[in-house]
Amino acid sequence: MAKLKQKMYDNCYFVCLVTIFLIGMLIYLSESTSNVPVMDYWRYLNALVDKFFTKGISFSDLYSNNGIHRTPVQLFLFLLNIVLFHWNTQISIYLGAVILCITACVLYKIMKPTFTNKGIGYYLCIFIMVLTVFTLGSYEILLLEFSTSFALRNLTFITGYYWTNIFLENNQKWDSRACYLSMYYIFVICAMGGAYSMGFAASVLFVLFFDFCKKMRKKEGVCYRNYVVLSLGVIFGVSLYLYGVTDLSTGNIGGSFDILQLLYFFFHGTLIVLGSSLVGNGLSVEMLTFFGIMVLMIHFICIYLYVSNRIYEITYIPIFMYIYLAIFIVMILMGRNTNGVEYLSASRYICDSSMGIISDVIILSFYLSKSKIVFVKRKIMSYFLIGILCLGTFYADITELKISKYRKIYYDNLIEMMLNLDDYTDDELTPFQAQMPEQVRNGVMLMKKYRLGIFYNIDMER
Repeated sequence: MAKLKQKMYDNCYFVCLVTIFLIGMLIYLSESTSNVPVMDYWRYLNALVDKFFTKGISFSDLYSNNGIHRTPVQLFLFLLNIVLFHWNTQISIYLGAVILCITACVLYKIMKPTFTNKGIGYYLCIFIMVLTVFTLGSYEILLLEFSTSFALRNLTFITGYYWTNIFLENNQKWDSRACYLSMYYIFVICAMGGAYSMGFAASVLFVLFFDFCKKMRKKEGVCYRNYVVLSLGVIFGVSLYLYGVTDLSTGNIGGSFDILQLLYFFFHGTLIVLGSSLVGNGLSVEMLTFFGIMVLMIHFICIYLYVSNRIYEITYIPIFMYIYLAIFIVMILMGRNTNGVEYLSASRYICDSSMGIISDVIILSFYLSKSKIVFVKRKIMSYFLIGILCLGTFYADITELKISKYRKIYYDNLIEMMLNLDDYTDDELTPFQAQMPEQVRNGVMLMKKYRLGIFYNIDMER
């Protein structure tokens, strides 16, 4: 206990900062959410609940694919919520905020060793990192039951990067930890990340290859067996994930198209994704494009600082995240090329695209830690970049806070519709965002039958 108190005292700034953000997030969630299912959870309800209570659920049910996505952990958490809390969606929403707190702790552990003195750069970098982790811009995830599974996905990705980075620091000899890390890759790819695991896998493979080539070039001692075991873990995980997936459709890429128009869409779409990662999706397409250009320039500057200052000799974390961001954007653009660029600003993508901003902050923290050799002008430039990232994220948060009360009204209206479902036509059920209105009607019947969600409390009162 004394050791824990000492650690909290030594890191009191971070502890206080995370505590404030977590409390603020929980207050925001309590004022913006209601116990109501939305989007894919209507499909999960129809596909699994009746079978769960009658015949039982098999692993194949959890590992079934929806297009290119497999989300067994997400489905397991859904069923666990039903068993423990009679499907209270707000439990998952609040738990997601707690997982964000853990994610911030992992990132803090990555950044903290870089600072030998706690100057203004230390406080600014830690602040913007926590601010980015808790960004309200990704409200589509934060305010829905997806919160826990998406937060867990990013946490396992970042933790995997952290452990891989530690392992590669000293792997001249065979290390049995390679087997455990390899199994971790398989678990994350197959169970945690859905199709986004492809970005995780690609980033890990790239860093393994880069580290191997770097050490061979320097004629450092390397253990081939370590790299083989880790690489095979990633490859096996991807192969296992894709086994049985037959629907790999991605928009209309396979049809006829104008190559110049497609290239323009990819470039413009990239700017939209990057712009929304900073300021949210409350602005026009033109403004998001402008901020996308700004974010892209910041990424390039930080990558230049990373390479020119040989920060890759210290950590590979930014490489992991930048590659993941690039793969993520390509996947989104390929999958949504028929929806228009406006769709690419969807807030659900910000929890992934913000990894680029976190990478920028990590690089700037390493750069500013060289207090004795960084020129004053370069320090000012670094603080200026941090200021842009901070103000942009603040803008996204303030914009969301202004309209958060209306989201509560929206979800409460959905509950009212569920209680009087027969009074509404199929077209009026669109706000539930289910694939078909029948999913909502049948889903409400199942909730009443098994006393789930809002109907659990109603039945108890009777």
